[in-house]
Amino acid sequence: MLFAEEPIEGILSMKKLVATFVAVAFGVALFSAPTAAISHPGYTCNPPSGHGRSGCHRVTVVVPAASVPGTATVTSKPAGPAKIKVKKTLTLSGTVSPAEATGMVTIVKTRKVGKKWKSAGSAQVSLVNGAYTYGFKPTKKGPWRFVAKYAGTWDGATGWGASKSATKAVTVK
Repeated sequence: MLFAEEPIEGILSMKKLVATFVAVAFGVALFSAPTAAISHPGYTCNPPSGHGRSGCHRVTVVVPAASVPGTATVTSKPAGPAKIKVKKTLTLSGTVSPAEATGMVTIVKTRKVGKKWKSAGSAQVSLVNGAYTYGFKPTKKGPWRFVAKYAGTWDGATGWGASKSATKAVTVK
């Protein structure tokens, strides 16, 4: 770790190391837009011959903001019954298009408690040939909502973009 008392050469070496890492890890040129600033705990001095705090400022390395591209996907609204009895199995199913998309779908559950919607947790299910199926037994009566979220996949060269379904409403009696 570099501290203010270390020579300027160490700090500049650290900046070069970080720049090299970023360029290799993200496969992009440093200082390309969009960017995000990250502070380094060391200082650099101007003029370079001075190593004290006077005339020194914090070192900031500019790193490209990471984005995950990918082929666009569409996650369908979960299909299933609009009403079900409490403690009976509710089965929801849907798709992520194109069917070649791989990975997991997260089913986000919320239920109405009084006048507010509260989280009822989430579950992850695998995509098989672009399709997902989720089953569970609700233990509470009332209105429920379900949304399917696909996080996408990216291997550094190809992949699938993220997408989110419309909301499926279910009444548990």
